[in-house]
Amino acid sequence: LFDPATYGSADAARWFRDLDARVGLVVEGHVGLVRDGHLAVPDAAAAAAWGPASSVWPLGETHYAWSPDFAVFWPAAAAPAATALRVDEGLADCVRLGHEVLFVCESF
Repeated sequence: LFDPATYGSADAARWFRDLDARVGLVVEGHVGLVRDGHLAVPDAAAAAAWGPASSVWPLGETHYAWSPDFAVFWPAAAAPAATALRVDEGLADCVRLGHEVLFVCESF
């Protein structure tokens, strides 16, 4: 997510670096969640906008974050405060709402 090629945007890379700094400072134990994370969405049509949709099964220790206030991480008007993110809680709500989830895991 720090690579400008991911979204074809240097602004996106900066936005995710800013989010990483906010989450890393506020959510103890989850430094690297953004830096090493992946985005997933529970909607095949939304996933297909980025290429072939696939099913991902995180293995081992897994941590995730999502926001009830916004459906996608990028594009966004401003970096959300870390307090707006739900970390390691409410995944069923995230899926029901169709929101993106940022996750990091040991392997796939």
